[in-house]
Amino acid sequence: MKTADVAIIGGGPAGLFCAFECRLMGLECILVEALGNLGGQCAALYPDKEILDIPGLPRVLARDLISSLVKQTMQFEPQYLLERKITNLTKDVEADAWRLCTSHDAIACKSVVIATGGGAFDFNKIPLPEARQFEGVSLFYAIKDKSAVQGKIISIIGGGDAALDWTLALADTAKTINLIHRRDNFKATPISLERLAALSDQGKVKVFTPFQLGAMAGHDGRLTSITLVPSFGNTAANQIPLDTDVLLACFGLATARNSFESWGVNVENGKIVVDKASYATNLPLVYAIGDIAAYEGKITSLLSAFAEGAAVARSIRRQLKSQTELDCRGSLAASQR
Repeated sequence: MKTADVAIIGGGPAGLFCAFECRLMGLECILVEALGNLGGQCAALYPDKEILDIPGLPRVLARDLISSLVKQTMQFEPQYLLERKITNLTKDVEADAWRLCTSHDAIACKSVVIATGGGAFDFNKIPLPEARQFEGVSLFYAIKDKSAVQGKIISIIGGGDAALDWTLALADTAKTINLIHRRDNFKATPISLERLAALSDQGKVKVFTPFQLGAMAGHDGRLTSITLVPSFGNTAANQIPLDTDVLLACFGLATARNSFESWGVNVENGKIVVDKASYATNLPLVYAIGDIAAYEGKITSLLSAFAEGAAVARSIRRQLKSQTELDCRGSLAASQR
């Protein structure tokens, strides 16, 4: 059985940075990831997405951020266990440790950090019956390689941050972009809306509101056009045909039900309830950080996840090592011993 001070469940940005902070605090750490590589949704779904809100980095691609996080964490050599699905978490009272069972092995650890993001996920799909024939060829729910859509007419459907982010990221790659939303107003950051307005003025992006996707046409999996229908008062006279090479649907993610409740962790609306000051769950020395954690005033962002991971690492250090005051020199020295 593998042993560690801390077992971190989830190898996305939150889990990676928490592993780094735990090693910085001199804690033995094992990171467990269900996929075959590190990076979570950033690596699996949005590797070419630009991230703009990392301090000191004006803009960085998701794949490059993950690469940097992995390099940063590897300095202190935590253990990584990939392609492991967590099957159970139980308390070994006699050993005063948590037993974390995976699909391959078991881990005995003193503390657990749950950093699974949204958990197992799939995209919410376009409900039109003809959509399936285009999936993976000209209909996508995320773009993994921007070069594959170079010079294409791209239609993007959605009205949230994801749709706006993709529109901005692909504006210099596409021949032109059609952005379609079923409502008049977009839900995105003010700076994204300002950039969208500028691209619209330049003719790089055409915005269609309030419209929805009515039909798709093409052959051999390749789109040639789509038809937009008004969200309200649809008639044949006010439908709009649009030439389209690539359709990107940003309808959000459908997450699979997690098993945390069976572990005894308090869960509300699919999120783990934690203390807003310590990010502790109702179980002793079990924490949750990142998108999976819920508390009053929660801001869902990478910056919040990083801060939560750093705070949890220090909390675990204090409790396991019986040291109430740590400075940077002490923590670095401990990690290098």
